Amino acid sequence: MPEGSHKIRFYPWSLPVNLAQNQAQLAWFSYTNPPKDKRMIWAEADMPVYGGFIHHETLYVCSPISAEASTPVLNAFLHSMAVKTLNGSEAREFALLSAKCTGATQIYGNSKRISDDVGRELLAKVAAFPTVETAENQTKVVFYSWEALRGSVVKWSFVFGPQQVLSIHEEEVEGGQLILKSKP
Repeated sequence: MPEGSHKIRFYPWSLPVNLAQNQAQLAWFSYTNPPKDKRMIWAEADMPVYGGFIHHETLYVCSPISAEASTPVLNAFLHSMAVKTLNGSEAREFALLSAKCTGATQIYGNSKRISDDVGRELLAKVAAFPTVETAENQTKVVFYSWEALRGSVVKWSFVFGPQQVLSIHEEEVEGGQLILKSKP
């Protein structure tokens, strides 16, 4: 429990994380400042939701603003899980979970269903299923997501080295933007 009057509210959905024969959880939460001497937690419409990995009662919080800013947190989490190196399938799974931790919700080839018709159409035009490339002690995972708030398809690239995330890059894909046209 944080100090002061902050209350953390974990949402009921979470995802299992299995790496290096260790288990953890990917969970989402928000926090609020309830009135003093009250036990109720108020849910506010503008309350930000954060993603984080939970391992051994430690919460590793991903940046909701930038995937790149989450790199030190992801590396600390991998260290806590005693990961020496990630094989291709582990790197793919961890990259997808890490993107979800930073806010990606509709990942092409991973989400069961892309709920937005526009997003589904744009992804079909410009995206490809997740790929994994391995070369010289590095594993690169590339995948695409539909970000409805941005109105665009985003290409994600994760590069893993032994025991750590070396880089995370996200960019909007040309031709994958929602273009609104006014009626004449």
